[in-house]
Amino acid sequence: MLIVAKIAKREGKKVYLVNTSAYHLGESAELLKSIDRINIREMRSSKYLKSKNIDHDVILDSLLGANFNNIITHDYQGRVIVMDWHPNRDRDVGKSLLPLVSDDSMDFLPLNHYAHLEDWRSTVANLRTADLVVTGRYHGVYLAGLAGVPFVTLPSN
Repeated sequence: MLIVAKIAKREGKKVYLVNTSAYHLGESAELLKSIDRINIREMRSSKYLKSKNIDHDVILDSLLGANFNNIITHDYQGRVIVMDWHPNRDRDVGKSLLPLVSDDSMDFLPLNHYAHLEDWRSTVANLRTADLVVTGRYHGVYLAGLAGVPFVTLPSN
């Protein structure tokens, strides 16, 4: 992402970072000072950018603006939903969640999967029917929160 931003700035283009996180960027942090607008989605990144004197706005995740509907396409009544995890967490979070994924008493709902293209707008309505969500995804926390379902979160990227 930062390489593309650097090239765009070199070409005289405007650059906007939207719905992003930013921390521990090392020397790349200087590039962010040249970016036209940065919208950060959480306070950890905001604190980091403030420490580097980088102008930004904190705006909650754009997922909150998604056009979800109230149509239930999958009834998870009485079930625990296990979501996936970021690939860079395969060795710890993935290892912890794999036994749950194969447990017949739980349902696996990977967020990063083409199967959700058709009914993604029903995700919140579907989750409302579940008893619990276990997730290794940042957006899994938002989805469970929007659904009003208790959740357990594991570290993400």
